[in-house]
Amino acid sequence: MGDGDRRTAAGDRDAGTAVDGVPHAEPAPAADLLREALDLWRGRALEDVPLDGEWLARLDELTERRLATVERWAQAALAAGRHHDVAAELRREVATHPLRERLYEHWMHALCRAGRPADALAAYERLHAEMAAELGVAPGQALADLRAGVLADDPVLRPRDGRAPAVLPRQLPPDVAGFTGRAEEIDRLARVPVAVVAGPGGIGESALAVHAAHLMAHRFPDVRTLITRGRPVRRP
Repeated sequence: MGDGDRRTAAGDRDAGTAVDGVPHAEPAPAADLLREALDLWRGRALEDVPLDGEWLARLDELTERRLATVERWAQAALAAGRHHDVAAELRREVATHPLRERLYEHWMHALCRAGRPADALAAYERLHAEMAAELGVAPGQALADLRAGVLADDPVLRPRDGRAPAVLPRQLPPDVAGFTGRAEEIDRLARVPVAVVAGPGGIGESALAVHAAHLMAHRFPDVRTLITRGRPVRRP
């Protein structure tokens, strides 16, 4: 057995020991143990190792075991009141695994308990859009029920640290009803981090900017606002 094999086997064994011990442990020690197991990982599994068919299959297994450990850690950390840690960690994980429903479920719970229900709803909409585009399906019933609980202000999902929910600016005007056309411009806006939409008055640049902002709102979970130059934007 080579050094890489030994390291992989050791990390796999330690992670398995941590996961197997969780059901009978208190939440905080369980979260600590799982965190220690996860910290054994450095980057993607076997990323510097030439792989044949057997190890390609092993890579899928290792990746699945790591994700299962992340999910068990999140569950234990939430039970231990570490929702801010979970919210930060799972934001990175869902960026790498955008279709993993269980990660989103824990992430939404963490966001709600951290006083960020609007961000939890944005997370759901993000997953819904990803699954519709990639798989042609909607999130499962567990996530649909969780979304309904957020909308209904379920007491189970309220902040756990005594603080009032964070109020984040949501100051976009309503989307333009019946907006059509401008597909090329919207596609260009979606592919850049910063853009300027300009033109002579009356050609619809404000309507385009507002419509594009609503389409991409899930990418900006914090502040969304409209700043105008020279004239106000009328709201219904």
